[in-house]
Amino acid sequence: MTDRVEKILEKLQKLEGSREADEQALDLMEEIASTPEGLDVLVERYANTSIPIFARSLSFLLAQAASSPARNIAPLIFHLIERLRCREDESTLLNTLTAIQRQLIAGHSWQPPALPRPVLYPFLMHCLGQSVLVKRGAVAVLSRLHSKGLLATVFDSTQLMSLRRELKQISELKNEYLNDELVDLAGFLENERGETAGRGNGEQANS
Repeated sequence: MTDRVEKILEKLQKLEGSREADEQALDLMEEIASTPEGLDVLVERYANTSIPIFARSLSFLLAQAASSPARNIAPLIFHLIERLRCREDESTLLNTLTAIQRQLIAGHSWQPPALPRPVLYPFLMHCLGQSVLVKRGAVAVLSRLHSKGLLATVFDSTQLMSLRRELKQISELKNEYLNDELVDLAGFLENERGETAGRGNGEQANS
């Protein structure tokens, strides 16, 4: 870790619990993220923070970096998910879901062991039980996995059944905003025995 990064981390530490945190945290964390190992340092330091603005800023930076095809940051995303404490912060959840989508769009391999099942499944189930916006983000991730034919690779049969049941309950809400995302999962919802083949790889970012 460079002296520059250590000095910025010291500034961030002083911000914990202060009123200035909301205004300064993202700028300082962006400065660290611009260094070669900056994202790794931030995830190690702040993945389990209980301070929403820090979790929000970290997830935002991961979502930003996830758009690049040059680097597979899936391990960092999953490390954040595994240790995440701000699980009720809508912006943090949305940013994390966006990061996952963008990694899939960037074409990084999500074959095991790159994708730890125990981490992603409970996170998505949690998100499916949150606000409409977060629900939509979780459905979009599942739709992306489905289009790539990865659902049965990422989740086991019991998990797929639970996800299908949860998605069917969401479809019963008759929410147009959610139904727009559920359209591409029609094949999965109708298939009670397992995951169907993906529909193709035409991709467009939702976030």
